Amino acid sequence: MPMTLLRTALLPLSWVALFANMTWLRYMRPFGRSAEHPGYGENHPGDLPMAYAISATEVAILLAITRPWSRDPIWRRALAALLLFGPWTVVWIAAGMHAGSIESAHVLWRLAITLGLIVTVLVSMIRHVYYRVTAA
Repeated sequence: MPMTLLRTALLPLSWVALFANMTWLRYMRPFGRSAEHPGYGENHPGDLPMAYAISATEVAILLAITRPWSRDPIWRRALAALLLFGPWTVVWIAAGMHAGSIESAHVLWRLAITLGLIVTVLVSMIRHVYYRVTAA
């Protein structure tokens, strides 16, 4: 039971950390141009609520796809989530190249989630194959 609770809570807890980080970045770097790099790395009005909404939607979709509370092998669901979330992350990395600190934090969170999905697919697939081989 505790492991299932941990797997289920991991993604929402990472979102709470992202939420806190984006809020902190918004108040540490207010709107406006930087003197060193004019036009780059700006937070625009409305960036924070938009990032909250998009990231909450991403978490809901990832939880719906992966269903971490399920006891079935997760590698198929994690692979499906990776095939959906991986390209989404690449597009946002390219689009957010000169974005402000709020979007940069969101892009790094997406990258961490994508890497986590890759590790989940590999570990779960190896465990699944190992148990099938040893059971035969």
